[in-house]
Amino acid sequence: MKNKLSFLILLAALTVSSLACKLLNGNQPTPADASPVSNVYMASDPEGLNKTNVFAPKDAIYIFFDANQPKIGTAFEARWYVLNLPEEVDPNVPFTTNSYIYDGGSTTIQAYIQSSHEDGFAPSLCKVEIYMDGVKVAEQLFSIE
Repeated sequence: MKNKLSFLILLAALTVSSLACKLLNGNQPTPADASPVSNVYMASDPEGLNKTNVFAPKDAIYIFFDANQPKIGTAFEARWYVLNLPEEVDPNVPFTTNSYIYDGGSTTIQAYIQSSHEDGFAPSLCKVEIYMDGVKVAEQLFSIE
């Protein structure tokens, strides 16, 4: 009987300590919950200094993000969409994409677009989605005015 009581006390202590750890951690993400990308922003220059989400028609449009502990060979893709052009343009189909395979270098990754048309991009509301190994991990809205 004494062995059973000792076992039950030990089991109760382990349960209480486990619950206490969960309460102390609160809503802090565990490594499995951590986002694969962070620090997502847009800029009008290749150095990322002129941060903005509003671009002129002839601007180059850059998106930057930090890949959090990517494995060599991880595939990243930026998919660029126009959301409000005439009906013949499907807002669910990207008008262009950029692809990058992580090679072990910098974990700050950038992609960009620039219009080849002499007037630049048409004024519009747009978005860019970031994919990692085919899974969407971030998106940014921006406008061309």
